[in-house]
Amino acid sequence: MTRDSQPPAKLDAGGAALAERDARSARTFVVRLLLFLLVLEWAYYWPFPAGNFRDAAIDATLRGYAHAVSVVLRLLGTANASVANTVVGEEVIRVTRECDAFQCKAAFLAATLAYPTSWRRRLWILLIGLAALAALNILRIVTLYYVKLGWPSMFDLMHYQIGQWLLIAATILLFVICVKDARPHRTAVVDPS
Repeated sequence: MTRDSQPPAKLDAGGAALAERDARSARTFVVRLLLFLLVLEWAYYWPFPAGNFRDAAIDATLRGYAHAVSVVLRLLGTANASVANTVVGEEVIRVTRECDAFQCKAAFLAATLAYPTSWRRRLWILLIGLAALAALNILRIVTLYYVKLGWPSMFDLMHYQIGQWLLIAATILLFVICVKDARPHRTAVVDPS
């Protein structure tokens, strides 16, 4: 028998316990991720009475995005102003709830909370990741402004398809990069023999 055709070695009791623990850890991560996502989606979309804290926070976020986009556009030499959640210049861009990257931020937050690592490490991952996602979303909205200005026929494609998919891909990549060096909490494996 050649080396390549040899049957795989059997796992000893400790190896089998490690494999079972890793499978259980993966299942736990997925269940926690889904539960956190469910709670976040509920909190974002539930029809709370008017004038609640959540709506005020979302409105403040949208105004903040519009202001940040306006600042970036001015740095790039484009005259504009932000009024509430709207950027007004040669074109008008209104930043709405669909523009706040909530789903990406919620997925990142849920995945980070579900990931089995220390709370201090989770906090750093959240700070870095959510700030990076906000910056990427600002860049996306700035790009949409220029697309609307130069290629208005491409705006819907860029807004609803390409921009969204790029932000989703960036969210996944950012999470993988942030947790690649995070050490998961491990419990001791007891040899059953």
